Amino acid sequence: SSCFALSTDKEYAFDEGVVVPRSFQFYLAVACGLPIVDISFLESHSKKKRLGIMNHQHYPFPSIDKKKMAEEEKATHVIGASNHNWYAPQKATSAAIERHSLWTSGEGIHSSSDTLLPGTDLLQNYSVILLGDFDQPSVSKRVAKKKAKSSETTSDGSCTKGNITVLLQLCGANVYDVTSMAAPKHIKKGLSKSQLTDVASLSPLGHLEGSPTLEDVLQSYFESIDDTDEKVVAMVKDKSDTKLGTDFLAQFKSFASDSNDDGVIDVVSCDWLFDCIGDFQVHKSG
Repeated sequence: SSCFALSTDKEYAFDEGVVVPRSFQFYLAVACGLPIVDISFLESHSKKKRLGIMNHQHYPFPSIDKKKMAEEEKATHVIGASNHNWYAPQKATSAAIERHSLWTSGEGIHSSSDTLLPGTDLLQNYSVILLGDFDQPSVSKRVAKKKAKSSETTSDGSCTKGNITVLLQLCGANVYDVTSMAAPKHIKKGLSKSQLTDVASLSPLGHLEGSPTLEDVLQSYFESIDDTDEKVVAMVKDKSDTKLGTDFLAQFKSFASDSNDDGVIDVVSCDWLFDCIGDFQVHKSG
C-alpha cells in the first residue's frame, strides 16, 4: 500500500513548496520516509473530481519524481520545517525507497528479515543510551509550554521517552533504556555494583534475545574506536542534563570496560536528534 503524510499547518508557502513549523509529527514523517504534502493537495484533487477532470475512483498520491511534477502539485509538497535544510523530506523518501529496494532484492542490512518495518536507517550505525527524565505523556502541550517559560528547557511536551525511542528506531539506531534501571538521583549519588550489573546486561529495545548488551557494545566500541563506523552516544532530554550523562558514563566505563583507552562518548540532547532528522543529515555529536 502507498502512504503519505498530510500537513494542516504551514509557516509559509511558495512555488517550490511548503515550509511547516517544527513538530514531532514532521520528524515522525521524515524518519518514516513518507512524502509530506499540505492539505491543499487533497483540496486540489477534490476540486478536480467535482469538475469531472479526475476519476472518482482515482486514489490521490503525491508524485515522487520532482522532475515529473506539475507546477501546481509542486507547490503543495512540504520541503522542510522552520530553520531546517530544504528538501529533507524528499531525501528521506528516497532513502526509504532505496532501503525497500535492497530488501526486496535480498540485499542490504535487512536482507535476512522476513518483514521490513518503516524507516530510513539515517542512524543505522548508532547505539543510543537514554538517560534522565523525559517529558511525561500525560502533560499537555499547553502545560509544557508554561513550564518551558519558567525553566531552561524549550520542550513543547514532545520529548517523551516513547516519542524519542520511536524516532531513533525508525532511524535504525539501537536504543538502550537506562532510565528504566537507573534514576537520575541514583546516578548523581553513584550507582552501586548491583545497579551497574543490571545496566550492563541491558539489551536494545525491541530486539530479540541474544542481541548485544550495553556492556558488549561499550567494550567493543572502546576496543576499536579508531577502526569502526559504529557510534555510541548518551541522550538526555536537554543540555541542562549533560552532567548527568557524563557522570553515568564515567561510572559505567570504570565498571564495564577493561580498556585503558581515553575514548569519549558524547552526550547529546533531543535537539540533536531533531536536527539530524529535520535536515536528514547526521550532525556531529560533540
